[in-house]
Amino acid sequence: MGIQRPPHAPSHTKTLRHCGPSDTLVRAALAVAGLPPDTLTDICAGAGLVDPAHGTMRPPDPERSRLNRSGAPVQVCLSRRTGADAPEVRILLDPFFDHAPEERHRRSLALADALVRGLGWRDAVGWCAPLVPQPLVGALWIGGRLSRGTAPFADGVALYLNAEAMAETGAPVWPEMIGALDCLLPPSADRAALLRRLTGLARCVSLALEVAPAPHPPRVKLYLRAPADTATRLADLLAPGQAEPALAILQARAAWPASGLTLGLSFASGSGEPDGLKLDVCLCPDCRRVAGVSPGLDERLRAQIPGAAPVLDAGRLALLGTGMGGKGQRLNIYVEPAT
Repeated sequence: MGIQRPPHAPSHTKTLRHCGPSDTLVRAALAVAGLPPDTLTDICAGAGLVDPAHGTMRPPDPERSRLNRSGAPVQVCLSRRTGADAPEVRILLDPFFDHAPEERHRRSLALADALVRGLGWRDAVGWCAPLVPQPLVGALWIGGRLSRGTAPFADGVALYLNAEAMAETGAPVWPEMIGALDCLLPPSADRAALLRRLTGLARCVSLALEVAPAPHPPRVKLYLRAPADTATRLADLLAPGQAEPALAILQARAAWPASGLTLGLSFASGSGEPDGLKLDVCLCPDCRRVAGVSPGLDERLRAQIPGAAPVLDAGRLALLGTGMGGKGQRLNIYVEPAT
C-alpha cells in the first residue's frame, strides 16, 4: 500500500525552490537516492516545513528545533551496510517545529498516524500519545527511507519521541519509557533486568518506533546518554568495542565528550529482548576539538561511503554512527543543512 497524502498537504504543491540550505540538502539527498527533486514536496509541506508564501523550507530556529544544532528542521542520514553497492538514504524531519507546543504535538501525531496508516497499520502511534504531556516533551520527529522507484517513506516510517526537554525539567522519564516499552513489546526478564541497571547510569533521550509495511512487525529502539563519570561504563556495558570502527575513522587523540555520545538499544519484536546496539558520535566543532580529531575527516568519510559526495557537499557533518545486530552491521553519516 502506498503512502497516503499527509494531512494539511496541498494536492499539488509547487516544487521546492533551490534557494536555502535546507532545500539544498533535501535536493542532494533525493539525487543520491535517484529520485526526482520534487519527490518530498508534499510530505515537507504536510509537515509544516514549507513556507507557502515563498515555496521554500522554513528557516532554522535553534530555540524550537533540537534536531540540529543550527535549528534546521531536516537532517539526512547516509548508511553503508556490509555488501551494499550504494548508500541507503534516509531523511529525518521535525514537523511543525515553529508551532506552539500543543499544536505542534497534535499535528505531529496526526501526520505520523497518516504515514503509518499508509503502510497498512491501523494504529501504531497510540503508544506515544500519552507520552506527550504539554509542553514537556521536545518533539515527535519523523523519519523515512528514500528509495529509487518508490514513494518517499514507502519502505517504512520511524517515529522518534524526543524526551530531552522532559528530562531537563526533572520529570520522571524512565517510568514512562519503560511503560511504553512494556506496551510495545512482549515481557522479557532480560530486558527488565538490563533496564533496571541502566536507570542508575543514564537518562533517556529518545524512544523510537520503526514501522515497516504491514504485516512486518515494528521495531523498537531506546536511546540513552550518560554523564561524564558513567559514559565509559555504559559504553562497556552496552557496546564493548562498538566505538572502535568510528574512532578509527575519526582518529581521535583524546576521549570523546560524554555529552557527544548517544547509545541506542533495539529490541526484538517477537521476544522483547535486546537484539542490537548503536553508537552515535556528535561531530560538532566543540566535540571534535576536545577529542582531537585529525584533519581530513570529510575525505575519510567520503571514502567510507562512496556516492555520499553530493550530500556532504550540500551540508555539514552532524553525527557518525555505528551499529551491529538488529538490522545488521552498518555505518551511518548524519548531515545537517549548511549555514
